[in-house]
Amino acid sequence: MHAIQVRSHRLKVSLIATAIFSSGVATAANHDIRLVNFQGFVPNTLTINVGDTVTFINEGGDHNVVADDGSFRCARGCDGIGTGNGNSSATVWSNTITFNTPGNFGFHCQTHGAPNVGMFGTLLVQGTAPPPPPPANLGPGYTGAWFNPAQDGHGIFIEILPNNIMVAAWYVFAPGGGQSWIVANGPISGNTANL
Repeated sequence: MHAIQVRSHRLKVSLIATAIFSSGVATAANHDIRLVNFQGFVPNTLTINVGDTVTFINEGGDHNVVADDGSFRCARGCDGIGTGNGNSSATVWSNTITFNTPGNFGFHCQTHGAPNVGMFGTLLVQGTAPPPPPPANLGPGYTGAWFNPAQDGHGIFIEILPNNIMVAAWYVFAPGGGQSWIVANGPISGNTANL
């Protein structure tokens, strides 16, 4: 007859835990586009990734930056973003905008050009739109399996049961090699489950 030792550990799972499996995702970067007298936008064509930011910097001269599709207009401030407005301004100014939608976006200086004429530029945003933010509470939408394709061989299964109970199974490699399964269950409270 063999003795079986069972160890009990408490594991706290929250919405933040899903970030474990997105660690291979690149973080957002900031890019500068300068508005320079007699040169225009520098650079006038820029490729970025979804989620990146672009800081438009007026180095002097009566300029603004206007999206060809009308989604923004910036100078001392941006219409719809922060304070101020997007009217042309000769003062030195800068504004940062986050681009969360893939596609090609034209922009121009309202004083010195129109779309594709005079002082204009193009922003190429590549990638896919980020997922919507998670809900405030754990619920049936979290039932499923998650893994990071860049880290093959481990992941997590989560099942949301009636009466606010979560069951989680983490499949991972043991320190000495071989696959291990860690399974736990427990009550859900808001966006946290104690397993």
